[in-house]
Amino acid sequence: MGRLTNEQIEFIKNNVGTLTNQEIANKLNCNKSTVSNWRKKLNLSFSDLHDFSNYNQYIVDNYNKKTSKKLAEEIGCSKQYVTKIWSKNNLKGKTNRQYYANFNYFNKIDTANKAYILGLIASDGCIYKRENHEGLWQITLQLQDKEVLEEIKKEINAENPIKYNNNTATLTIVSQQMYDDLSKLGIIPRKTYNMNLQELIVNIPKYFRKDFIHGYFDGDGSITVRDIPSKSKVQFALPEYFIKPFQKLLLEYGIKSHWNKDNRFLKYTVPFGNLVINGASNKYCLLKLFQLEDNISIKRKTQLSQQLCEQIQSNITNRKENITAVIKWEELLENLRR
Repeated sequence: MGRLTNEQIEFIKNNVGTLTNQEIANKLNCNKSTVSNWRKKLNLSFSDLHDFSNYNQYIVDNYNKKTSKKLAEEIGCSKQYVTKIWSKNNLKGKTNRQYYANFNYFNKIDTANKAYILGLIASDGCIYKRENHEGLWQITLQLQDKEVLEEIKKEINAENPIKYNNNTATLTIVSQQMYDDLSKLGIIPRKTYNMNLQELIVNIPKYFRKDFIHGYFDGDGSITVRDIPSKSKVQFALPEYFIKPFQKLLLEYGIKSHWNKDNRFLKYTVPFGNLVINGASNKYCLLKLFQLEDNISIKRKTQLSQQLCEQIQSNITNRKENITAVIKWEELLENLRR
């Protein structure tokens, strides 16, 4: 057992109930094992020094919301005390959960951000479950778009780290509750091949469907801005069986589109292609919809959207068509506000 001065021993006595062994060791500039051994020698336990029973219900209530470490820090007890209370209340199997989030987040799609994230999962995300494990969902984006994952983390109060691999960034959330809620909404494993998009759309309140479209676009949409608006391209990459429900969804906002099969997607066992948005009015209304809410978005695509909209507003080469686009948007905006 390491030697300690009387002052150091007194420090252990005074702080064993509020600081961890490692924290005490850091303060005393000694090993963690030295503190632990002296605690045992002095018969100092957290429960003997402090009565934390008033916090027991709080510990139980936060079982699936906070880690034992975070609760221990809040209350001033040990992690062992927290897990002991969990065990006494038959809360087992999750006491070692590493990260927490707002697991109720997808219970109801009632905000623009929720609909946006749902669209992003439908395009660039997935849900997955292994046997005897909790389900999970994840989103993988290009490295340059990692700030969106940071915004999503903040939105759902997630502690999970973003993982980087070559040119991609991935956020993974392990939660059976979120997995189940997403499944009920219509997101399923291997969604590229058999997801019922129409069912998913029906589960989103009508006002927030524009935000779902925005999330899908940020995941699997593209925008190319040229000097002349009519030459600029706006399109979605979709499996062929998504065409009709997605076109129907766009028509809710008066936006017309057409389908181009794309052989670059031969790696999939289902036909894939691009849903192309043509005409100044259709492009303008779609992109203005994305700018209607100050919500989560991929900033580079937002900037391109704003750039193209500004071109349509000011371009004089197709003056009549561009004026029509602005008028159509004003009419659509008025309908949305009713």
